[in-house]
Amino acid sequence: MGFFTPRNRAFSLLEVLVAVVILITGITAIAAFFPMALRQNQNSIDKSNAAFLAQMKAEEIRRDDTRGALLIQAVTVHEPPGEATERIVFAQDERFAYSFGNRSEIDPEPVDSSDLTTTHGIPRIIVRYAADFKPTEDVLYELRFGFR
Repeated sequence: MGFFTPRNRAFSLLEVLVAVVILITGITAIAAFFPMALRQNQNSIDKSNAAFLAQMKAEEIRRDDTRGALLIQAVTVHEPPGEATERIVFAQDERFAYSFGNRSEIDPEPVDSSDLTTTHGIPRIIVRYAADFKPTEDVLYELRFGFR
């Protein structure tokens, strides 16, 4: 007879079916991770844009400040202490909003005026999504731009 017998052909069909099942499983797994990768990519883009906008706003404040640093002082000292100001939507990108604060919202630390390593009291620009775009309190970027 020959090399191929009915038994060998049936086994080959089984191998093909197993290979197709493995292939479909792999494609399904890749398809499931694709939307997650797109979300992470957009999140990275948003954080980069937030960093750029915060740096631009800090440079704007430094540029427009007076010799006595009154503008930076006004940003640093506000009521109530330790809380950020109201959000202001960026004109350059209305998806983001900024506020000023003098205490970290990403990594809050206790206020201890005797601790010289504390960063409390240093002005910050805090960037979040605009409330109209995404109503969340998550901080995208926080930039310290003054000195104590």
